[in-house]
Amino acid sequence: MSKPKATKSEPKARKVKYDPERILELWEKGKSIREIAEAMKPISRVFVHRVLSLKFPKQYKAGQDTRAAAREAARGAK
Repeated sequence: MSKPKATKSEPKARKVKYDPERILELWEKGKSIREIAEAMKPISRVFVHRVLSLKFPKQYKAGQDTRAAAREAARGAK
């Protein structure tokens, strides 16, 4: 008698320990990547950047453009 082959079960979705929507919410409120990482303590700045750039590329780009315009306006005001 041969043993029945074990069937492969569906891979489980990776359970995340953070809320990506919270990261996006803080980004849209004007928090920097560093401030978001400090607010959500065990998460690193690299991880926050990765979440923003991969999961929310449009919102991340819009935030970058807004911040660049604000920096340029501050330079012109000097």
